[in-house]
Amino acid sequence: MLSPGFAHTATPIVGASSDCAQMRTTGREDLYKTGTMTQVATKRTNPAIVPAIAPALVKVLVKATAATLCLAVLSPLANAGHLYRYKNSDGFWVISSSIPTDRVTRGYRIIDEAGRVVEEIAPQRSPEEARIYLAELEEQRKRDDAIRRINLLYGSEADIDHALKKALRSIDTSIANTQANIIHLRGQRQSLEDRAARIERAGNKITPKLVQNIETLDAQIDTLEAEIASRQDEKDTERQRHASDRDLFREVHEISASL
Repeated sequence: MLSPGFAHTATPIVGASSDCAQMRTTGREDLYKTGTMTQVATKRTNPAIVPAIAPALVKVLVKATAATLCLAVLSPLANAGHLYRYKNSDGFWVISSSIPTDRVTRGYRIIDEAGRVVEEIAPQRSPEEARIYLAELEEQRKRDDAIRRINLLYGSEADIDHALKKALRSIDTSIANTQANIIHLRGQRQSLEDRAARIERAGNKITPKLVQNIETLDAQIDTLEAEIASRQDEKDTERQRHASDRDLFREVHEISASL
């Protein structure tokens, strides 16, 4: 038996009433609205057959006959294999052997004759929904990568502290080496400036080559100073990264401990 609460679409059998055929062609959910069946009654009666029956009784008999015929039409559908369950344009659930084209993109379920869901097809996402969905997937991917990384690198919070100290020490060493290079370049520049001063005191003109060498040293010093500033920023980045690793490490291990 098909589950109450849904409309059904089927192919009429030979001899079925015109109302059942109409129900098949419209595919509407008029059989079920609020959880109780509302039978589709024929609108015509044959006076020659029921001339002496009261109008109210005629209506009841016609409804019963129509319902019997419609159920006879629908009963083969319940044994026809997989069916489709979807919402129509009025928002009512429908069970049918096929789906209108405009309903496919809105999602549906494939069910067996017992009403069990075999497969659920999600609605097609709009461009904005797809963008949000992909962004969420990317965020989840990054989180999963971070969890795998901290599980691979750290066995305790002490390991995170040790890794941070090691990273900062490496950066400080690099900064110290860069500062030593700057001191060396500044010494060279000072020597060139002293030479230029002596040339001017002697009343001679400073050569373009000497000016170019001083400018080259100035550019190299500026580059190294910018590198030091960048390395200082790296120290802040490392502190933030290891703080995030520590928070995630605690979260993962708290979850694991609660399982």
